[in-house]
Amino acid sequence: MKQLFTSLLWNHPDFAPVAQAMERGQYPINLVGVSSAHKANIAAALYGRFQRQVLVVVPDEVSGRRMCEDLCVMLGERAAVFFPMREFTFRDVDSVSLEFEQERLGVLGQIVSGQAKVVVASIEGLLERTLTPEDYRSRTITLEAGKEYDLSELTRRLIRAGYVRRDMVDGVSQFAVRGGILDVFPAQDPRPLRAEFWGDTIDSISTFDPESQRRDELTDIVHITPAREVLFEDEGSFAGLLASYPAKYRGKQRERAAEAVRKDAEKLRDGVEIASLDKYLPLLYGDGATVLDYLPDAFVLVSEFVAVRESARTFIDQMSEDVSQLMEEGVLARGMERYTLDAGEYLSALGKRELFLLDTFARSAPELPPKTLISLDAVQSSPWGGE
Repeated sequence: MKQLFTSLLWNHPDFAPVAQAMERGQYPINLVGVSSAHKANIAAALYGRFQRQVLVVVPDEVSGRRMCEDLCVMLGERAAVFFPMREFTFRDVDSVSLEFEQERLGVLGQIVSGQAKVVVASIEGLLERTLTPEDYRSRTITLEAGKEYDLSELTRRLIRAGYVRRDMVDGVSQFAVRGGILDVFPAQDPRPLRAEFWGDTIDSISTFDPESQRRDELTDIVHITPAREVLFEDEGSFAGLLASYPAKYRGKQRERAAEAVRKDAEKLRDGVEIASLDKYLPLLYGDGATVLDYLPDAFVLVSEFVAVRESARTFIDQMSEDVSQLMEEGVLARGMERYTLDAGEYLSALGKRELFLLDTFARSAPELPPKTLISLDAVQSSPWGGE
């Protein structure tokens, strides 16, 4: 069934010009006359033909999740994953939902491991900066039954990866150490893990029920990926960096901004979690990375470029206004402005890729002028029997 979607498309005479344009490297290739199902079919066919990861960029989250469902039917369950946007937390709040951040981190983990064949991303999700692939890999912890580990060193590495220590694990991104037992709830897993030690050697690794504490399935090896998109090396060095940062401030809000940073530095020294760690992303990572950096060799498909462009413009403008307001209030300071790509950056990045523009109707795209324009006579059949 999976090969059917690939073979039918590549052997169809109307699709031959696409293959020819690809052989000549005439990108961007603009395919006109395709609806949502056809776009998913093209993405699935590209992966099936070349066994290379594919990134599909869509204008909104709803259409992205729908396309992801179509791709999973064509390529197999979990072959396609959706990379959403998330809300940055810049203010101190009592509690923060990490649901979308953890979903993004799970997708990045599947990309790095090669599990994700096709990644569907909203344009907002693509624009948001995150930790680099190198940093992601360096902070991923691998545990294997039968091997020796220093529990103190594992504790340090888990904190460095964004996990919070608790007496008992009852939520995602937490860990607990009790005697020779390490419990951890990885950001990308549906259930927490338990590693039982015999001395310094892991005797067994299993999932467990956080309510009953009963062990479930045994496994030989696990990969614990980072729990946050904004991470620092250690509390001491980052607290020192924050303490020295106020000297860089300028303007009338300098005192308030400096005081906010000083308080965060004190929290870190006292081991208190900072809810608004997102605001330090530019300070820690500079330009950081986006999902594009995790997929350097992927084909890139943009669904309805004009709609994607408008969504990007709205998102970038709103983020710019929010950052300006927060800087006026002293919540953010000089050097803490770049949380997303700007229009020039994302268009330049797309223009350097093997790019397909997929449109239902022909639209003008002067920002990314196509070198190949192909009109496909595609028809989508009506649903039958509720299927």
